Amino acid sequence: TSKEIVAIKSVYLFLCVLFGIIGNLVVIIAIHKYKKLQTVPNYFVLNLAIIDLLFAACGIPTIIITTIAKKWLLGSFVCDLVGFLNSLFCTTSIWTLVMISINSFLNVAKANDIKIPYTKKRTNIIIISVWVFSALTSFPPLIGWSRFKSGSNFCNVDVKKSKEYSYFLGVIAYVLPMVFLTTLYLCIFIMLSKHEKTKLRSKINSIEYSEQSENISTFDEAPDSSVPQQARNEALNDKK
Repeated sequence: TSKEIVAIKSVYLFLCVLFGIIGNLVVIIAIHKYKKLQTVPNYFVLNLAIIDLLFAACGIPTIIITTIAKKWLLGSFVCDLVGFLNSLFCTTSIWTLVMISINSFLNVAKANDIKIPYTKKRTNIIIISVWVFSALTSFPPLIGWSRFKSGSNFCNVDVKKSKEYSYFLGVIAYVLPMVFLTTLYLCIFIMLSKHEKTKLRSKINSIEYSEQSENISTFDEAPDSSVPQQARNEALNDKK
């Protein structure tokens, strides 16, 4: 029945909140506590954990309430706030993944003698910039360019209100990140493939050189069979 479906959805969402908060808190505490984990890649992981924690604490509970009530009960102000936060968390999360791909690309490029510094300080600046950029991208519905509208489960951008903003948000939050992710990881794959081919070619050349060296060494160290034979012939002639 519909009540059973609502109950199952509510329990599932509650578990998402519970494990989302606990799991991400563990990640945040671990990175904060242990200095060995405070690396550039893990700073991005920390940022993702913070985003997921905030969404689990702020976003999912409103979905649970709406799922149980089957309508939005929290008013327009909370709808605007939740809609803004959902857009903010989503955009920040996607662009953090883009920053991770850029970091991976730079690490692979560094292995190929293209040295580009990517320090912890710059990483923090990049993360803050991603948050600011995502906030500016998500803010327009609050000042009249489109609006946030309550749906079946949560508040989201009203596509019919402003198609221009919907296209803008779609390009900024989805199309561009996908282009970056696809391009960067394709470049990483190509560079790693070239590196492996070079490494394999170098290994083959090393083996061939080693075999040639062994053959030359064996030839040089082999006893001259003509000397003993000549000595035996001279001995036989003396006896005669």
